[in-house]
Amino acid sequence: MIKAKHHWFLYPCLVEYGWIRMRIHFNKIAMSGTIASAHRPFLVIANHFSWWDGFFIASLNKKKFHKRLHIMMEEKQLRENKILNYGGIFSIRKFSRDEIRSLLYSVELLKNPENMVGLFPQGKFESSYQHPLHFEKDSAGS
Repeated sequence: MIKAKHHWFLYPCLVEYGWIRMRIHFNKIAMSGTIASAHRPFLVIANHFSWWDGFFIASLNKKKFHKRLHIMMEEKQLRENKILNYGGIFSIRKFSRDEIRSLLYSVELLKNPENMVGLFPQGKFESSYQHPLHFEKDSAGS
């Protein structure tokens, strides 16, 4: 498992890069509803419909929540995009015993009210119109 890092220079640069890309490609990003308490950690569970997903979460965090962002990514992909690790991305190795370590790491992160954790339980890109949604199984097959 690769734990998240928040490099003093790279983390803000990656957040700003994502924010700029979102403003270039999208006219508006909006959130409806209210949050009961901003003094608690946030767990964001989202469907995985495109490579923009993490940028959406990061943009909402930058605009509304101001938390320290962590996002779970498949270890193989994180190794191919190592710079993302310095932007708060941590890994999960599917179908291994290491999955439990990644989930426990998420729980530890959520004990700090300054943190936000993003998870994509589908495990791969799928249309948001696909029904029923597919979720990855754990290594035990349950």
